[in-house]
Amino acid sequence: MRLSCLLINWLRKNSEMKFPNLQHLRDHKISWSDHGKRSAKWALRMQIAAIKLGIHSLFPWVFVTDASEEIEKLHKEMVVACTTKGIQNENF
Repeated sequence: MRLSCLLINWLRKNSEMKFPNLQHLRDHKISWSDHGKRSAKWALRMQIAAIKLGIHSLFPWVFVTDASEEIEKLHKEMVVACTTKGIQNENF
């Protein structure tokens, strides 16, 4: 049996995740590709903010508010994305 099959079988047995679980996409009324694009975009922006924060930790006069401002923007976008798609999530 190929390694990928073994990994998938192990994940199925040892994970609460169902394969594939599309309920999350249905709940948010978004396609798989749109969800992937939006999530990848947010992940990239978080990584850039993390890099700026790392630089700020060494040089406190650089990127003083960039990371916190980006996190606030991302949070607002995520709240809007959830509420405009019909999802009201109390965690946001």
